[in-house]
Amino acid sequence: MEINLTFCVQVINFLLFYHGISYFFLKPFVKFIQMKAASREQMLEDFANKELQLKKLVHDRVELVQRFKSMLKDRYKLPSVPVVDVAVEKSPPVVTEQQRAEMTVQLSAHFAAEIKNAY
Repeated sequence: MEINLTFCVQVINFLLFYHGISYFFLKPFVKFIQMKAASREQMLEDFANKELQLKKLVHDRVELVQRFKSMLKDRYKLPSVPVVDVAVEKSPPVVTEQQRAEMTVQLSAHFAAEIKNAY
């Protein structure tokens, strides 16, 4: 088999064409695909971090609400009711409407003054 000039020109032409196609088309296309995949991975990682931050904030909020409720229970305890001896059957004290209205006003004023200190 003889190698002539036409074969050499075709080999050189093929090598130049292959190099041009890979340099101008394949490498940029592969680079674009790799950048898109890296961008997607980065976005998924950011979403995971944001989700963790959100879960932490929700957990902190629930904990803060529980602490606030316990603080309110401690600060505004209901007065203790004295134990009444059942054997002594006393009738309950009679409260008039005027006394009830006065007690309501006093309790409302006391509650309003105390609620300001809750924050």
